[in-house]
Amino acid sequence: MIFNTWIFGFFLLLFFLVYWFILKPKWRPLGLLIASMIFYTYYFPAYMLFISALSLFVYGSGTVIRKYRETKPNTSWKSPFVILWVAVTVCVLVLGYYKYLKLIMSTINDFYKLRGFTQSFAIPQILVPLGLSFFIFEFIHYLVDTYHGRTKPTTFIEFGVFSLFFPTLVAGPIKRFQPFINQLREGREFKEEYFIQGTKRILIGLAKKILIADIANMYAVPLLNYGSNTNISAIVLWFAVYAYAIKIYFDFSGYSDIAIGAANLFGYEIPENFNRPYLTRNISEFWRHWHISLSSWLREYIYMPIGKKLMPSIGKKSSILLNAICQLITMGVCGLWHGAYWNFLIWGLYHGFGMIVHKTYADRIASHKRLKDKRATSILGSKRKYISEASVRIKKYASVFLTFQFVCIGWVFFVLNIHDAVNVLGKMFFISKFLGGIYK
Repeated sequence: MIFNTWIFGFFLLLFFLVYWFILKPKWRPLGLLIASMIFYTYYFPAYMLFISALSLFVYGSGTVIRKYRETKPNTSWKSPFVILWVAVTVCVLVLGYYKYLKLIMSTINDFYKLRGFTQSFAIPQILVPLGLSFFIFEFIHYLVDTYHGRTKPTTFIEFGVFSLFFPTLVAGPIKRFQPFINQLREGREFKEEYFIQGTKRILIGLAKKILIADIANMYAVPLLNYGSNTNISAIVLWFAVYAYAIKIYFDFSGYSDIAIGAANLFGYEIPENFNRPYLTRNISEFWRHWHISLSSWLREYIYMPIGKKLMPSIGKKSSILLNAICQLITMGVCGLWHGAYWNFLIWGLYHGFGMIVHKTYADRIASHKRLKDKRATSILGSKRKYISEASVRIKKYASVFLTFQFVCIGWVFFVLNIHDAVNVLGKMFFISKFLGGIYK
């Protein structure tokens, strides 16, 4: 049931009618859970039991953590912290097995080959359960927030609705537990605005996907198929990269719009995921406007905990080093979360380095800028305001342009393997000869 198919439209309309006009309010959460299970089973029947079991494990772990937080037992193995890390470790191992085992085994085989060994391991052919990355991140969020006392007790049906809520299964956004459960418990009655807002948002998403993303994808083919046709000029490659930038934004934001609209039909509000990211003025600001639910999750559950852990050993005076370590780890995880190939890691680290450079630059020029502004004001007097406004506009447009170029270059690593990505960038910047034998 891909969002832009008739089968999904029929499923959505049918359940919308059943949800509001047949089910009584007390049965609507259960109805939503059953509909979500039907949606998931349509894609991956074999994994429905697995996801249900994993959800039950996470729910049970959260319940135990909440119980031990309240009773505070003396036994060390009953510590809420121990239960938390056991549950989080299980979730990470599940994600690692299904999504990254193939990458690990392929990398080991490549290493053996470089070392001249004939031994190799069989590459497992594992089908990744639909939405597993979203499941795991939401489960970790639930466990950590429960440990910190930020969630309230809930029933398994309520937790199941949160886990399997079908509008967010395909492409997010990544939900937060307590705001979602609060809406679930409100017992809302039907309002015309739910239908109007939801339908409007769905139509906007479909328009983005069909009228813009799918058309842009045709012009991105020289980049997407570079491995099978390397005889492409730099101009064509630049055009294809820009086309792909348009494609991935309108495709992804279109799916998010459909998900948000589908949730609106049932009276739910889920996090926004995009806010004009290509109009941002630096790479840090870009990540506050691109895949917002993921960015906020990474900041809250990876960047900040790592910074807090490393602060005592590194110290506040080494803030540049601390920020660099946290950014690289966070964006490395971000890259691998998107896909189990090394080019995704390179893409994530590329953005991480960009954010480090921007942060360092912003911190260094802040004091110089204040001194410069003070001197300019005393010299220019009344002309200062005019010059300042013009300067700000020029800097803004230049910053937006440069940030967009930086992001577009990153898409090359996102969509191609490392070898092809380096070759494409070599052609785009006319440095193929400098790269030596990479093309040959």
